[in-house]
Amino acid sequence: MAAEQKQTQEQIQEKQNSNPTVEVTDAVTPVEVVIPPLSAYEKVEGKPYSVEHFKIDNWDILDDTTDITNLRGKIKTIESFINRVIGEDDLEDSLETYKNIMDQYNKTLNIKSNEKTSLKIERLSSYFNLLNKQKDLEEKRRKLLGINTI
Repeated sequence: MAAEQKQTQEQIQEKQNSNPTVEVTDAVTPVEVVIPPLSAYEKVEGKPYSVEHFKIDNWDILDDTTDITNLRGKIKTIESFINRVIGEDDLEDSLETYKNIMDQYNKTLNIKSNEKTSLKIERLSSYFNLLNKQKDLEEKRRKLLGINTI
């Protein structure tokens, strides 16, 4: 019996010695961050990209009673216009394109980088609203005149 016990202990010892050890390291596998296209950004992130662009920190608490300056409507106008430009001009549907378009209109409207965010949003949304209305009227005029829009 003692011989069997000794043999069993030796077998256990052999197994322990023969098992390779696993070394744990602090290495982190890099994770690829997938950035959604502008058209899908709101569905993926839960808010329009303009909220991030303008660094609006109270977006989640805005509703019909708290949004006294119609910020949600202004952001919707900006998003609508940018998406319209991307679609009509066959531009890449990306956040980089959004930034390029915004830079272009910031220059057009002479918006300074240190201008208050609320004023930037107001000026841009008013201008984009005007341009959207102008485009809509132009499309209606073409339709009435029977001019083909390409």
